[in-house]
Amino acid sequence: MQKSIMITGAGSGFGLGTALQLQADKHHVIGVCQTEQQAKDLASQGVESVVVDITDAKSIEKLASYTPDVL
Repeated sequence: MQKSIMITGAGSGFGLGTALQLQADKHHVIGVCQTEQQAKDLASQGVESVVVDITDAKSIEKLASYTPDVL
């Protein structure tokens, strides 16, 4: 069964690897990235991405529009 999964830190390292593997396993993945470039790179690989600055409340509010099954 396909799940909607939000991965924080999806721009690099373990988060990136996890996002790509879950996407390859046919899940809907929302990758939360720190920079626009990371988000573009992730999106180019078929993963929905969003840039969030955790020091900015307005930026964090962007996440409220998502309803993942798994965080």
